[in-house]
Amino acid sequence: MENIILKMIFILFFMMIPSLGYSQSYILDEIVIDCEHADECKEFNDLFQTLKGETVDAQLIREKARFALRDPQIDTLEYRLYNKEQEKTSLLIVQIQLKKRISRISYQGSSEVPFDLILPYLSLKEGGVLDESKLPEIEAIIKDKLVEKGFRGVTVTHDILGDDYFVGLKFNIAYKDVVKVGEIEIQTDYENRISDIYRSFRKFKDKVWDRVDTKVVVDRLTESFFREGFYFSRLQMDVEDIDERFVKLKIQVNLNRRYNFSFRGNRVYSRSEIIESIEKRLKNEVKMLSPNMMESFISELYMESGIYNTTADISVRSGKTQSGMRFENFYIDINEGNKIALSQVSYNGNSAI
Repeated sequence: MENIILKMIFILFFMMIPSLGYSQSYILDEIVIDCEHADECKEFNDLFQTLKGETVDAQLIREKARFALRDPQIDTLEYRLYNKEQEKTSLLIVQIQLKKRISRISYQGSSEVPFDLILPYLSLKEGGVLDESKLPEIEAIIKDKLVEKGFRGVTVTHDILGDDYFVGLKFNIAYKDVVKVGEIEIQTDYENRISDIYRSFRKFKDKVWDRVDTKVVVDRLTESFFREGFYFSRLQMDVEDIDERFVKLKIQVNLNRRYNFSFRGNRVYSRSEIIESIEKRLKNEVKMLSPNMMESFISELYMESGIYNTTADISVRSGKTQSGMRFENFYIDINEGNKIALSQVSYNGNSAI
């Protein structure tokens, strides 16, 4: 919630009117924009100058003011309308105060703080508008990002340097400890894959624990196993405290079984195209793979190209490799259907079409 009050003050000065039933119209012939930074306020000057020469309309002036206040660089806006009785004209004075702009963003703290990596998340930029009401929220984001990257006991404050239109913004960052990865433990249903999995995580050993980076590796491994045919694998990472400064990464991988496909009779689609289509469907919360499901997948794929009545004869062989890996081999003989074309198009309507 913004704590800056945006002011719109509308004051009309009228001369004494001899009769209560007498009304007068005034022409807005002069508009003055009172802004310390004229170049920055040019667009607001252009906005209000469109009213010049028009009959005074209080509602229209308010609408212009509200529109201007949508601009995030305005801190306060105040306007006054003066009526000149003899000339039957009016003077509109608009006073605009702009928010400060950021000349430089910096931080004070340890060189271990990855401030450059956090800065893109802060919706701040040098030369941009400084909205002081959002600084507490930005401080909270800095703290959360540092906690994600293994920092504990984080405190963040800020200083605004200078009191001109352009000011510096400095964040003061302190922390108690930096948590590092002390141990990596791999558990999986196939021991011959332990070394492969460990290689993906060993770069984190004795380094600052970064939740985001480790999560990225988990997601990449999950995708890699899927591409290998382990469609229903499950990979989970838990973090266990060793002490105040070190954690253990516990990686649990259940690969389940590997699925392989052999196709015959496919002329319209290549093997890779069929597998790509199957994998897209398997990602939609499918928990198992059966011959009936495979035949349905293939039929749907061919119908997308207008080929109907496609069937598939499917046999499955299950087993284990010498290393103990379970597999299911699908042998698929595709009977491609016929492409159905429209022989006649009929319509009802205007004969001129």
